[in-house]
Amino acid sequence: MDPEEVAEVHLELAEKYLGERAELANRDPVQASEKLYKAAEEAVKAIANHFNPRRYSK
Repeated sequence: MDPEEVAEVHLELAEKYLGERAELANRDPVQASEKLYKAAEEAVKAIANHFNPRRYSK
């Protein structure tokens, strides 16, 4: 899979987790914070795949 495609998948997951976090914010703050953590994790993965150093070493 192309690094850009992988980055896009991670970005979509991050957006999904952010949406789920918004739904849980008032009902279950612990679960909401876990979703926020997952969103941040996926965003970092998206950035890492977008700026893949191996891509520039060729």
